[in-house]
Amino acid sequence: NPSARVRGPVGNLDPIAVKKALDITCFGAFLVAQEATKRMLKAGKGSIFFTGATAGVKGFANSSVFAMGKFGLRGLAQSLARELHPQNIHIGHFVIDGGIAGSKFFGDNGNSDNSMLDPDEIAKTYLSFYNQDKSAWSWEIELRTSQIKSPTILNSETLKPLVVHAGEPNLIPDVIIGFSVSNGIPFLLQVIFALHKLSAARFPFT
Repeated sequence: NPSARVRGPVGNLDPIAVKKALDITCFGAFLVAQEATKRMLKAGKGSIFFTGATAGVKGFANSSVFAMGKFGLRGLAQSLARELHPQNIHIGHFVIDGGIAGSKFFGDNGNSDNSMLDPDEIAKTYLSFYNQDKSAWSWEIELRTSQIKSPTILNSETLKPLVVHAGEPNLIPDVIIGFSVSNGIPFLLQVIFALHKLSAARFPFT
């Protein structure tokens, strides 16, 4: 999981340093995957796992270079999964969403509150991923501590107060839209209606 960061406002970044960072974070992963694939295709099997980061799914201010590299890494993994899974090569992309504590193997790692990810538990997840049955292969998994607050899940219950309070211009909910097959279409229409009202309340036309 080699990676490089070049922090700072986009207007101040050195293009040469940016290219070097992308070569390390993303292009290097391509080169490794390419050579590994050649050997695994001959063997008829294999696994290639990439370690990503929060920046691979969410870019941060003054961190555009790292985001480019990690977004590219994730795209590479997704494409390779579609290409190589049918050829018996398992591709995995692991989003490590948070800081990593020291290993408990060396004693107290100061992580009794689980505010950071435990490296031993991360390793167990990699092993579990490796042992997945071919009838249910994943290509990506996200790991984060239980102490990270999850966004609000928008469902039939949480939708009602959103609609009721849609008239409040300062309301900007952080939501994930989800619906089941059984109530999918009716509920989706409710979601669209609610978000339309929220949008109108937040950005009224004049």
